[in-house]
Amino acid sequence: MAAGLEALRQALAGATAEQTERATGVPAEAIRTAARRLCQAERKAVLFGRALVEHPQAPRLLQSVENLAWVCGAITDERSSVMYLGPQSDSQGALDMGLTPDCLPGYARIAEPKARAPFEQAWGATLDLGAGLAAPEILSAAAEGRIKALWIVGDHWLKSAPDRALAERALAKAELVIVNELFLTETARCAHVVFPASAFAEKEGVVVNCERRPQKTVRALAWRKGCKPDWEIFQSVAQALGARWSYRGAEDVFREIGRLVPGYRGLSWASLLPLGPQWASVGAPAVPGSLGASLAAAAGAGPDGAHDGDGLWLLSGGTLFLQGSLSHRGDLLPKLAGPARAALHPDEARRAGVGEGDAIELSGPGGTVRLPVTIDPGVPAGSVFVPYAHAEVELNRLGAPSGDGLRVRLSRVTAPETVNA
Repeated sequence: MAAGLEALRQALAGATAEQTERATGVPAEAIRTAARRLCQAERKAVLFGRALVEHPQAPRLLQSVENLAWVCGAITDERSSVMYLGPQSDSQGALDMGLTPDCLPGYARIAEPKARAPFEQAWGATLDLGAGLAAPEILSAAAEGRIKALWIVGDHWLKSAPDRALAERALAKAELVIVNELFLTETARCAHVVFPASAFAEKEGVVVNCERRPQKTVRALAWRKGCKPDWEIFQSVAQALGARWSYRGAEDVFREIGRLVPGYRGLSWASLLPLGPQWASVGAPAVPGSLGASLAAAAGAGPDGAHDGDGLWLLSGGTLFLQGSLSHRGDLLPKLAGPARAALHPDEARRAGVGEGDAIELSGPGGTVRLPVTIDPGVPAGSVFVPYAHAEVELNRLGAPSGDGLRVRLSRVTAPETVNA
């Protein structure tokens, strides 16, 4: 570990705060102040969200987060205070339970025989040694006919997939589409089978927060007739297919997790109250051989995606009152959030010849969206900010980002409608 940190220091030896200011626009003194506070703090944490993990340069960005954490002490040989703030409740728990395509629950590598053995013994099956597919790869494979069936749980692919056109082709091509949903969303309308699922307040289970702390959730309401928790839907289908699953409830499922999953072994239903324990990896930390080498390689490589310099960088994020699909199921939060608008820097608005409230059209490789403009000096010049959470704005119609991101072209329109659905 010491060799890795030393290599990292050497790779950073020529870097200055002034260089970073020129590259990012963040004042050099602000960078120095933040660095001093972070390194001198007795207790510290590094938090990051979906903007990093969904960026085309995610591997480099995540490596940089890890490098920063080692240098400032947010990661040590004994603990980690790096926290991922996922876009949905229990994003951390989903990762812990094997959402990544090359890992079993608990981040056990599926290619390692010792990691597979406890699961194979408990499940009475031989596991495939190959890694699975990531979500974009699943979409591509389904659109090409290589995947025949899709089972979508807790997601609205036509809204969440980076490339809507690809998601539409995948849903149309698949021979069987199953959706577990609370509402008959546009994605659910494309399904051959829709299983009515219970809402969070209608079921019990376990969620894991960004501290890696499993916490018990307690059912507050009886679920509607015909609805079931997702685990019960899975079990009913598995039993119909001949599997001998016999879980009696969420506690039974967690009992198996506590028996098999690294980091969770030894935990019980009772241990989850009142706040739940924080799981931690056992043994040596998984650290690249040379942190500095990875940083130097990233610094010297330059952008992966070539572009002609035309258009604006598309920036997006949530808003104060709208963050997810459930936000739109009532009237109050959309009213507080106000109408969707594209935010431009004043200089950029002048170049485009548009003013406050004018309608614009943004065009990407996949399609277009229309919405009114608002002028905001906080938006960097050369970019346009459009919040993703408004139901009427479907940014994935523009196409998927690649390379360093997505560039869009802006044009003023005089059509009476200002927002396209």
